[in-house]
Amino acid sequence: MNYRPAEVTNLSDCYEPFIRYVQTEAMKPDGSWQQVARKENCRGWALHTQNNIFGYTDWLINRPANAWYCTHLWQHYAYTLDQDYLRTTAYPVMKSTCEFWFDRLKKNAEGKWVAPDEWSPEHGPWEDGVAYAQQLIYALFDVTLKASEVLHVQDAFVEELHNRFASLDNGLHIGSWGQIKEWTVQEDEQGNHQRHLSHLMALYSCRQISYLQDPRYADAAKVSLNSRGDGATGWSRAWKIACWARLWDGDRAYRLLKQAQHLTDVTVVSMDDNAGGIYENLFCAHPSFQIDGNFGATAGIAEMLLQNTVKGIYLLPALPSAWKSGSFKGLRAEGGFTFDVAWQDGKLKEVCLYSDGGQDCRLYLPQQEDVKIRKRRGGRVEVVYGPDGTVTFSTRRGQCYRLCWE
Repeated sequence: MNYRPAEVTNLSDCYEPFIRYVQTEAMKPDGSWQQVARKENCRGWALHTQNNIFGYTDWLINRPANAWYCTHLWQHYAYTLDQDYLRTTAYPVMKSTCEFWFDRLKKNAEGKWVAPDEWSPEHGPWEDGVAYAQQLIYALFDVTLKASEVLHVQDAFVEELHNRFASLDNGLHIGSWGQIKEWTVQEDEQGNHQRHLSHLMALYSCRQISYLQDPRYADAAKVSLNSRGDGATGWSRAWKIACWARLWDGDRAYRLLKQAQHLTDVTVVSMDDNAGGIYENLFCAHPSFQIDGNFGATAGIAEMLLQNTVKGIYLLPALPSAWKSGSFKGLRAEGGFTFDVAWQDGKLKEVCLYSDGGQDCRLYLPQQEDVKIRKRRGGRVEVVYGPDGTVTFSTRRGQCYRLCWE
């Protein structure tokens, strides 16, 4: 959670220590993370829930965390388009992680690959094919295939990855009361307010659940979130802000954001909703202090204002009614684009975007018709308008473009 806002808030350099840490420990020959994998009779690497700066790992094995880490490695490429980084740093780690799961997965009764004996942090039984593991492994295989395409890798590993991905359980199953199922066998308890949202990794921070992909799963995610409730402290509340933003419910996300700003002076460890919030110095109170809530809430605010979707970059996707007019500067999107945006009466008024990578830009503007794209000095840009609200145009590296509605 501490790295969720790094790319979108234009702090890409801050990712470097985390990336170097993962690369170093994951690829260290016979290091502690590789030793965890060997104990599982698997190639690659795995880790437990707690890890220190020296690679020491303990307290409950958390195998899907290796896939989770790799989604961050891919995200850094998706924003920066640094192919040298992808080739030499990210892809080798992603490949090694996939090999761990090649050795670990097993076929279920339906012929789908599932992760055996996994959990849903930090409660419930250990079962085969739980949502937390399946959704993260799905995301891992997906982004590793994307990386292989960028790098033009065609080998036996990529072929096996294609085959495994085609038969992988994606961890998206709708339960008896309309929810995203958390476990395979155990029935989910409706009204369980446990602070983790591990069965909603596909909603956030991954991206398998979206109203632009399959509304059934988005509605089921909403049912799950409602069941968990709005009560939380620290990082848990921050996670809920981002999840409601992904579901385009800006007012719900805003309400949680205001709750996260509740002033408190409680310093003893407490999970009481009323004890959480922020201290006078704006540090997040879990309590006690946990920086995750500060960074997580920042990422949640960014999700309210800008999202990368399957149909393109979506501006103001979850704008709350309380933010009727406003602006932001410097938020980043995948593809190397930086945005300065102003809005009035809930509608886009001024949009400037800067292209760092010279890629084609695709925007999703479902409620903003007749938009024109102009260069900084006023020259018109050829635009392709899609019937689904998309606007696509070519950009040049280092150039600025404006959206106009006149």
